[in-house]
Amino acid sequence: MEIENIVKSQKAFFKTGATLPLAFRYAALKKLHEKMQELLPEILQALRDDLGKSDFEGYLTEVGLAFDELHYMEKHLRKLARTRRVKSSLGNFRSRSYIKPSPFGTVL
Repeated sequence: MEIENIVKSQKAFFKTGATLPLAFRYAALKKLHEKMQELLPEILQALRDDLGKSDFEGYLTEVGLAFDELHYMEKHLRKLARTRRVKSSLGNFRSRSYIKPSPFGTVL
């Protein structure tokens, strides 16, 4: 029941449009990165308990990859969120078409 309430509140927050600005998205990535660093011992312990991975293996195969992805997104967020011009279809002859990336989920 608690999870359903969290998901509902996340969806309501998403519908406000607060997640659209790049500054918000960048801040969310930074928060996630900081929280993962803060909880690193607990994450490694969970990997040890659930999957039997040593701290080194858990970091190398799970946590390190997530940190790399977060770093990549933080570094390239502006480029990935940029509006790009694309070719128009024949049905839209003499028009300009664009792809404008925007968040479509409730979790980052």
